[in-house]
Amino acid sequence: MDSPVVWFPQICEATREIPRLAALDVLDFLSDKAFPKEYAARSKPFLLRLGPLKFSEAEILGLLQGAYGDQTVNVRFGNMADPGSYLNRREEVMPLRSFIGEHFMQVNDAGTAYAAGTVIPVKMARDLGVPFPMFYPEYFFNEPRMWIGKKGTVTALHKDLPDNFSFASFGAKEWLLYPSADFPYLYMIHPRPNALPDFGVSMVNAKSPDATRFPEFSKATPITIMQRAGDLLYVPAGWSHFVENHEDSLMINFWLKRGRSPAVLGRDR
Repeated sequence: MDSPVVWFPQICEATREIPRLAALDVLDFLSDKAFPKEYAARSKPFLLRLGPLKFSEAEILGLLQGAYGDQTVNVRFGNMADPGSYLNRREEVMPLRSFIGEHFMQVNDAGTAYAAGTVIPVKMARDLGVPFPMFYPEYFFNEPRMWIGKKGTVTALHKDLPDNFSFASFGAKEWLLYPSADFPYLYMIHPRPNALPDFGVSMVNAKSPDATRFPEFSKATPITIMQRAGDLLYVPAGWSHFVENHEDSLMINFWLKRGRSPAVLGRDR
């Protein structure tokens, strides 16, 4: 039976003849008809500028501290650019109101406290002006997740499945995206094989690689893209990525459900 465990080697094979991208397409419009053929089926990421936002950063933070202040978030502490710190990080669950007041608004916490990957109610995403991505029916997606952190917070280089759609509500984030062809050079390990065997974390600090310990990493060539408020970034299954907040940032992302195999594999599940 098909499952996410076997997708990645199949994605590598399916994309083997696809030419390497020199840069991401940055779009002002993308039709529902063009997306599956030109991007999903070709495992091709893009950045889509969706236009003016519904709320300002101050309005968003007010809503988060007020109506959604009791929503709990998962907070990571430490230098997440370092793979060892990322894998052995300290985590704490706290109300969103407490995180914003005690960590996000505090200068001395820059780069060390990151409320990352918290599942949030669909209504909360909608109240923030973030709709489900328009390219699939809503029931294809998992619940939205929220990522809020100060300038300097990081998610280490990793690979996860399946397709990822991320929307930036405010701030700027730098993404380093590595195609599946670069996977042999990324020194990935699978820290939780019993739970998520398709998830991998690189042992390389992508921003400060140790060439002596990881000599093959220099063969990997990422595409760099800056995501800003109002941008929707599509990261197809199989693309590894490192993410750094260049400004205080809020992102909401949507993963396709794990029962939906990537379009590049040529089957509809």
